[in-house]
Amino acid sequence: MTVTVSHEVYGQIVYNENIWNGKIEITVNGTKLTKIKRTKFIYDNGETKIDVTVKGNALMGAKLIIGDETIPVGKAPAWYEIACSISIFVIVTAWGNNPILCSIFPIVGGGIGGGISGLMAVLNLHAMKSKKRIAVKLGIWLAMLIATFAILFALAIVFLILWA
Repeated sequence: MTVTVSHEVYGQIVYNENIWNGKIEITVNGTKLTKIKRTKFIYDNGETKIDVTVKGNALMGAKLIIGDETIPVGKAPAWYEIACSISIFVIVTAWGNNPILCSIFPIVGGGIGGGISGLMAVLNLHAMKSKKRIAVKLGIWLAMLIATFAILFALAIVFLILWA
């Protein structure tokens, strides 16, 4: 996820974080920062060296601390985006652990179902944050919930056929 921010002192700040592995790259006014640790960087503009620390991440909202100044470079998700994403995991967990519901509409539960629903919850949060309109965000949530159930249903059918 790449975010570009204009700052009155430091100019254009480009924050790039890979949501899969957490690798961070930061460019300040065209100068790529030197990485010291996972979230610690050095900004060397030729005259001075300034410590830069990253707080947070792209998914939950990131901030750069440059010297004594805090610069937000990623928007934190709204409460309903988090609630919708968590609800995917909670609904699948409740459904997968209920024999009556699984007899009506079988899905894979346990570790496989939890892993897939957790992945879909993270993808949902990322997708919802990228849109502005609430109706579109809720549509994304519904599509992700249906897609999660479809994947887990397909896996349940495969497992039932293989072990029947």
